[in-house]
Amino acid sequence: MKRLLLLVLVALIAGGYLYYRPWRKEEFLPAKENMITVNLEQVVRPVYIKAKNWGITGNKEGIVLSLSNAKVSN
Repeated sequence: MKRLLLLVLVALIAGGYLYYRPWRKEEFLPAKENMITVNLEQVVRPVYIKAKNWGITGNKEGIVLSLSNAKVSN
C-alpha cells in the first residue's frame, strides 16, 4: 500500500512538472513583431507603426500607432 501511494505521489509530481514547464508558455509559438518608422516633416519625433501576430494560426493581431519605440505589449 505504501508503494502504491508513493508511486501515485511521484506520478502527480512528474505530471505537474510536465504540465507547468516553461516551454509550454508563449515561447513555444513565438509571436511575429513588425515595426515601421515613419518620419513626417511636420512632426519632430518619428511615428512608429507596430504590429504583432500570434496564435496557432496567426489570427490574433495587435496594431499600434505610437510615438515611442517600445514593443507591443500582450
